[in-house]
Amino acid sequence: MKNKKGFTLIEILIVLVILVTVTTGATIGIKEVQKKSEQRSLKELYTMIETAADTYLSINDENREELLNDEITEKCIRIYTLQNGGLLKEELSNPVTKKRIPGNLCVISYINEDGLIENHFDLDEDLTTHKVTLKINGDGTADAETKTVYTKAIFNVSVTSDKFIVNGVCDGGATLKIDKFKVIVYGVKKDQTCTINIKNLKNTVKVNAINGASSPESVVVDYGKDASFTLTPNTGYHYDNYVCTGANESSYSNNKLTIKNVTDPVTCTVTYSINKYNITINGVNGTVSPSNVTADYGSKITINLTPKAGYQVNGATTNCTGGVIDATNSSLVISNVAKNEQCSVTFAPIPYKVTLTVNGGEGSTSKNINYNSSGTFTGVKPSTGYTATGVTVSCNGGATVSLSGTTVTVSKVTKAQTCTVKFPVDKYTVTIKVTNGTTASSSVKLNAGKDGSFTATPNVNMALKSYSCTNHTVTYGGNNKFTITKLSSSTTCTITYTAVTKSFAYKSSAQTYKIPYTGYYDITAYGAQGAGSGGKGGKIIGRVKLTKGDVITVVTGGNDGTNGGGAGLYKGGGSTIIKKGNANLIIAAGGGGGSAGTAGGNGNGAGGAAASASASGTNGGPGTNGTNGGGGGSGYEYSYSCRCSSCYYGSNTCVGGNVATSCAEYKDRRVKCPNGSCYTACGGDGVNDIYYCYIRTNECNKWNYKYDSCKSGSNTCEYGCDSCSKSYKSGNGGKSSVGTGVTAVENTAGGNSDKDGKASLTYYKENL
Repeated sequence: MKNKKGFTLIEILIVLVILVTVTTGATIGIKEVQKKSEQRSLKELYTMIETAADTYLSINDENREELLNDEITEKCIRIYTLQNGGLLKEELSNPVTKKRIPGNLCVISYINEDGLIENHFDLDEDLTTHKVTLKINGDGTADAETKTVYTKAIFNVSVTSDKFIVNGVCDGGATLKIDKFKVIVYGVKKDQTCTINIKNLKNTVKVNAINGASSPESVVVDYGKDASFTLTPNTGYHYDNYVCTGANESSYSNNKLTIKNVTDPVTCTVTYSINKYNITINGVNGTVSPSNVTADYGSKITINLTPKAGYQVNGATTNCTGGVIDATNSSLVISNVAKNEQCSVTFAPIPYKVTLTVNGGEGSTSKNINYNSSGTFTGVKPSTGYTATGVTVSCNGGATVSLSGTTVTVSKVTKAQTCTVKFPVDKYTVTIKVTNGTTASSSVKLNAGKDGSFTATPNVNMALKSYSCTNHTVTYGGNNKFTITKLSSSTTCTITYTAVTKSFAYKSSAQTYKIPYTGYYDITAYGAQGAGSGGKGGKIIGRVKLTKGDVITVVTGGNDGTNGGGAGLYKGGGSTIIKKGNANLIIAAGGGGGSAGTAGGNGNGAGGAAASASASGTNGGPGTNGTNGGGGGSGYEYSYSCRCSSCYYGSNTCVGGNVATSCAEYKDRRVKCPNGSCYTACGGDGVNDIYYCYIRTNECNKWNYKYDSCKSGSNTCEYGCDSCSKSYKSGNGGKSSVGTGVTAVENTAGGNSDKDGKASLTYYKENL
């Protein structure tokens, strides 16, 4: 037996706290349920009483008609009336307070805003009468100033023929509705004042235009309609502002004033102010003061003029509108200002004598040229034995001088001075000799002492090899242009172009080649044919610009699968890849697919895939994981010929034939062969034939690894198939790829006539 111990004091206190908490929660929950039940019962009582009142009105039709025809505003139906009529039980009590409901309480019946009879009863509301006072703003009278009602009041209002009620509101929260000249107040719960506004049916709108005109000047419009006016400012004035009194909403835009929702007489004043114009004056060859003036329309302004050195006011001109130069007072006067303007005053230059001297030619003379202006001397030309090519001109007074044809132009003259023209000796002959190219002329005349240029064009596929000129420095600037520096005598220039070609036979290792000349090259790559009479490799020609000194790397594909040929019974042909350096692909030609369904060399697009049953034509599907130029897959078309076991005779299909008597035991063993003993039970010889059991049926199934397709096609050889032969068709040539910045000139699948891959390079031209 185990010892028994009593509870400690602390344990007893904890249990008591838990019991009190549970009891308190249960009590609160019961009270909440009771409260919700009482409120629900109270709502049901109100509904019962209001329904009884509606039934009472249906029975007493005269009371119903009085309400509907507004003969009475509302009706109080006492509780005792409904009880006496048998519509309510005699004893009614409040389900919340449990007190008896007095019989003199009212159910108020009235017409609501929707035109329907509504009954209202509430023990918590003061369903007693209230005073509704009607206040009228405007010219009109009501049938009563104040009416005492329960919930609804109706006032009939009289107005003159040119007035009407526009709106109203109650300060005690009741709803006010206007029906022509009848004012109906709904939901009266306390004493309150309702105010209505009476307005004119038509109102006059008048516009006053200051420094302008309005069309029309005034109009009479119906209440709530809009009025519009066209304004025209006086000449030289602009819109400033407008003010309207009595208007609800107004706007001014583009000389049009609009007053919207006219409800009272309106007076508008539109003000136009005189235009002020900003005139900015620039002094050319001098200064003006002030240079910026703001003036009223039609006003007159005076500007002071100060010329700079070499210029004068006398003869000065201006493009300012209304401006006149006053040389006596050194001023500009502008009258009748009428617009904003940016204009100028140009001061007149002082003339200076310029003498022209011609060395080695004709045309020496002199003339006056204005300060900082230009002048020309005509008839200036070289004498016999001199040339205008390389002529020099100068002025000793700092003026700018130039010779064009037979005219000397002197500009920026600031003082009297002499200008000199010097003609040099004539041109020199340049003889041009071109190898493997052409030139427009075998000789040209170039200016003595100057840099001179000529052109030479290479023949097709020719690159610039060398160039030189006797006793002179010559440079090549591209685009077939050669320049001789400072031609000092006649010379002979020799230009040599040479053909650039390079072939790359098949090699299992990478080959490199340094580019000898800058320009565009046509590079051709051939992918290798697949083994076993497989598909031919692809051919690709890419055009790319290379720079002298660039090194290209060539890796050719082999018929033996070198450089990416697919593995299998017959390897796919390798791809031929050409790169700039060891990284940047130029072109790649894919290898052809090998015979018997083997993929070709891989490429950027993808290598040629091994044959599959879905690719039953002459092309294999695309390969995967290629690196440079896609190889073509081999075909999958094939045929069978089978020789069946001697255990069967009859049909050549080895299906449906008859089993020889000597084979009965074999057949029987095949069916009954236990799991794991097929090899001996089925008579395997252990040399050519391998036997397996069907796991599901424990049957023997004879398969030869060489003839695992004997069960496919029409010649199925279900049992004892001794031999089958399978013949595949070769696939097409591989696809190829080009690198970034390379133009594909040709891209031909199966374009290689050789088994192994190869490549070649040919210079195309300097520029495309």
